[in-house]
Amino acid sequence: MEITKSDVQKLIQVQKENTFLNHFIYAIKKDYKIHGNIEKHKINIWQKTSLTGSSYSVYSFEFDSENILTKVNDKLNPFAHFT
Repeated sequence: MEITKSDVQKLIQVQKENTFLNHFIYAIKKDYKIHGNIEKHKINIWQKTSLTGSSYSVYSFEFDSENILTKVNDKLNPFAHFT
């Protein structure tokens, strides 16, 4: 089964840029929606839970020219490096 870009886009509830400031605001609010940003061949998605707090991961999904998923990575959000 192939995963396409549109499959991953459907997961995003709130579109935000993957910046330090946006992660700072998200970390201090009681907001548990799935946030993400969409680029031409990449989608970043993040969601905090009551267990992760501000130390949640950002998942990066990379797509080929036909919008088929080719790579998935995760890393700690930019704000979590300072907490």
